[in-house]
Amino acid sequence: MIKFLLSLLLLTHTLMANELTIDPELKSPRETMKTFLVNMARYKSGDNKAIQRVIKTLNLEEFDAPSREDIGKSLAVKLVMVIDRIEKVDYSKLPNTFENPRWTFAKRRLQTENGEKTFYIDMEKSKEGNWLFSSRTLNNIETFFNLTKKDKVAAGVVEYRDWKTNLLENLPPGLQKRVIFLYNWQWLLLGALIIICFVIKLITVNYLISLIGSIFQKARIPIIGDALKNFTGPIGIFSFLLFWTLGIKFLDLPPYFFSILYRVSIIAFTVCGVFTVYRLVNLVSVYFLGKAKETDSKFDDILIPLIAKSINFIVIIVGAVTIGESLTIDMKNIIAGLGIGGLAFAFAAKDTLANIFGSLTVLLDRPFSVGDAVVIGNIEGSVEEVGLRSTRIRTWYNSLITVPNGQLTNVSIDNYGKRTARRFRTHLGVQYDTPPAKIEAFCEGIRTLIANTPHTKKDNYQVYLNNMGASALEILMNVHFIVPDIATELQEKHRLLMDIIRLAEDMGVDFAFPTQTIHLFNEQHAQKEDFIKGEIPHNVAQLKAKSIVEKPMTTKNPRVGEINPVGKDDF
Repeated sequence: MIKFLLSLLLLTHTLMANELTIDPELKSPRETMKTFLVNMARYKSGDNKAIQRVIKTLNLEEFDAPSREDIGKSLAVKLVMVIDRIEKVDYSKLPNTFENPRWTFAKRRLQTENGEKTFYIDMEKSKEGNWLFSSRTLNNIETFFNLTKKDKVAAGVVEYRDWKTNLLENLPPGLQKRVIFLYNWQWLLLGALIIICFVIKLITVNYLISLIGSIFQKARIPIIGDALKNFTGPIGIFSFLLFWTLGIKFLDLPPYFFSILYRVSIIAFTVCGVFTVYRLVNLVSVYFLGKAKETDSKFDDILIPLIAKSINFIVIIVGAVTIGESLTIDMKNIIAGLGIGGLAFAFAAKDTLANIFGSLTVLLDRPFSVGDAVVIGNIEGSVEEVGLRSTRIRTWYNSLITVPNGQLTNVSIDNYGKRTARRFRTHLGVQYDTPPAKIEAFCEGIRTLIANTPHTKKDNYQVYLNNMGASALEILMNVHFIVPDIATELQEKHRLLMDIIRLAEDMGVDFAFPTQTIHLFNEQHAQKEDFIKGEIPHNVAQLKAKSIVEKPMTTKNPRVGEINPVGKDDF
């Protein structure tokens, strides 16, 4: 009982589904013929929208989906011209219901080049329950039409006439002969179409080269010849295929030959279109990068390449889907399958997604710009390019390191390029036998050099005797340079250090280097030192130290006394 109910339920569901898919205009041979002829009459009178309702009465499953509309339009015209020459259809005589899956409207036995052959105009019932003109009828309709086109139309029928019909009837007999599978006039038009497409391609390429060159020249942006060639090459082929795809529709080619040729043309057109848009994006990015270099901000130097790569990625995805549709691949099911396996895909592509989000972090937070000197972990160098997946850094050894953007979100970035000033800290070692007055004067001279050197920060520098080292008296010099890049920083360091060397030479200050001094024991001198130690009171050193400390210590009033700009012989 349960099985019976389930079977009944399944049968009811099937019948309801079939009932829903049956088109009322195609539910019987009568309705299909009426739909075909009524809408063809409208099409004859100039209603181009009616042809869509005509095409749905034809069984075009054997042809590719992209070419069905054009093939259906051509076959519908030939079919109505054959029916008009057979009889004026009386709908009341056509069956409104028919049990068999095939119904024949007419058949004719005609003489062909290969002998007599029977031609049918019949309909067949589709699996959805709709009555359609059969594929047998459509496959032979062109031959049927060519054998009957000189016959008169039935009484009371308005003959279909258009410019193509009138033109073909007035062609010379030689052009109406068939060679291989095309008529001579079709071969002639096919050759003419190829020549026209080549001319259009040359005109398009030359015009674009002139136009783009003038745009970049007015903007004062240099454009590399390869970049222009990479764009104009695909767009030239694109224009050729565009006019070729449009032109073959007017050649009235055989359905199967047209279907194959049209599919190949659509695929080539789509591939070339993807390459054209890809090159166009690159060319536009070159233009805007040239504009970005004229601005002070480096944010757009990162933003423009990132946007260009993102658009190119989208173009490739859309192009792949379009090519798949051109190849009659059901891309909707594939995309749906990707949605079902999205979790596994996301898990497998987690590193790629992390890199994409890392690039967004770089874009929004802007921790560095192109050209900045940075330290990322143990990598040190200059940022050369920021991409969608990775960032490229040119090291000081001129090697190129690629850092995944996903790592940039979890690592500290030291950006030397964002410094307002660049500190230079060093020690200048002078010999131990240098007099204190000369050391004070030398320090003051260095301060004067810093104050008068370009690109140094004048309100924050220190020059003081800082340490008594193992082999030298060490003078600390701490100075900040206000420079835009590392090259200028090295140049200013060089200038300051060379000036300090010249100052030391003029003042007779000798720089120390690691040495060892050997002292020979002198008994008489040792007795003299013991005598001095015994004669001088214990607090004399304290008094001398206090007298030294009481002297002011400033850059203008050093403790050694007033310093005059004199030569080295005065020290």
